[in-house]
Amino acid sequence: MPYDRGCYMDVAPFWGDTLWAYLNETPVLIVMLKAVREGIAPVEAIDNELTQRFGKAVRQERVHEFTGHLVRQAIEAYLAKTGIQNAAVPCCAETAAQPERGDYHVQGKDTAR
Repeated sequence: MPYDRGCYMDVAPFWGDTLWAYLNETPVLIVMLKAVREGIAPVEAIDNELTQRFGKAVRQERVHEFTGHLVRQAIEAYLAKTGIQNAAVPCCAETAAQPERGDYHVQGKDTAR
């Protein structure tokens, strides 16, 4: 299932496909679903793995927000595929570790915000 870019047209072309594939890996979905069950934001549960796999650039504000946007879609798609309905998915950005502010990385270019 393709993801919805939403209002993240600035970062989606560079991060979307890679993050979407990662977020739909079964072990990652399991960690995120366990977090939801425990009342933890799913993106918080995978925050360290995200940074290890994608580097510090994934912690930039817009990329972080986009990741939360994709996390919600990945979980909802999984729940729909498995027939689970009306499951509440907490907002990913509210309780997650705060993103870094300042520099903004786009396809090998660093620009100040």
